[in-house]
Amino acid sequence: MFRSAPMPHGYTNRTTRKGPVVSKTYRGPGAALRCETEMRVLTSLAGCLPVPPVLGGDGTRLTMGYLPGRHGQDLIALGLAEPVLAACGRMLRRIHAIDPGLVLPAAPLQPGAVLVHGDYGRRRSPPAGRNEPMRVGLAGAPSS
Repeated sequence: MFRSAPMPHGYTNRTTRKGPVVSKTYRGPGAALRCETEMRVLTSLAGCLPVPPVLGGDGTRLTMGYLPGRHGQDLIALGLAEPVLAACGRMLRRIHAIDPGLVLPAAPLQPGAVLVHGDYGRRRSPPAGRNEPMRVGLAGAPSS
C-alpha cells in the first residue's frame, strides 16, 4: 500500500504523491480558478508536451498521474547545469511553437501571440519530468 508523502520542491501549493498519483491542493487567493485553469491547460497539452495526465479535480484540488524524473534543481546541484538549461531552452521552444488558440480557445489572440509558461525555469520545467504547474498565458508581439 502506498503512503501519501509531500513532494520535494513545493513552493506555493501543497503537492503530495501516493504511488502513481499526485494530488495538488491550491492555496491562497484565486485557488479554485488556478486549479481549473491548470486542469484545462494540462488536458489541452496532453500529446503535445510531456505533461502529467489529469485524473480528476474538484474545487481547489487537482489529481494527476506521476511523471518520473529528476528535478532540474537537483541535477544542477550535481554539476549538470548546462544540459538542464539546454533542455529548458528546448522545452520552451516547444511551448512557444504550440498554437495558443488550442490551449486557450476563449482568449482574445493578437497577431504574433505565443503561449508562455508563467514561471518557467530550472525549478518549474517539464523536461525533468516533474509534476510542476504549467502556468500558461499569452504574450503578444509588439505592434509595429
